Amino acid sequence: MSSSASATNTTMNESTNFRSNATRSGAVDTEVWLLGQPSLHEYLDFVKDSVVDGSDFSKADLTAEWVAASEYYQRLEESESGIADDAECLPLDTRLTLAVEQVAADVRRRRTFTAVPIEFGMVELDKLILCQKSVTWTFVDAIAARLGSSPDPDALVRAVHSAIG
Repeated sequence: MSSSASATNTTMNESTNFRSNATRSGAVDTEVWLLGQPSLHEYLDFVKDSVVDGSDFSKADLTAEWVAASEYYQRLEESESGIADDAECLPLDTRLTLAVEQVAADVRRRRTFTAVPIEFGMVELDKLILCQKSVTWTFVDAIAARLGSSPDPDALVRAVHSAIG
């Protein structure tokens, strides 16, 4: 990792890339870039435009970080190939019927999923391929605080639905 990255408390491990960036209000928020998702160009632009002092980062160091992340993502693609094929879809608890009906009726959901059939069920997320380029820790912390340590399934469905809306 570059010295400029260390100076701004930027850390990177094998599964995520963390960068602090300034929000519109001037506060600093930590954003997590998930590996393998952004192109190199997107990554470099994001750091330059959104990270505190991002224009001071070495392009060569950032490129090396991106390459390492991309290679790790490639290894995951190979080692976990086919794992999503074994994901079991279990029926939802009947206590979730009302919450799921409300999600299904939501205009945002209908607009997003008009071309493909959808089904609500319980699945192991570890076996699925999910794509999201980034998420802020502020967003994650807010949902976690709202749900508490042992959320009931209905609260979880409602929290996720309200968070994406």
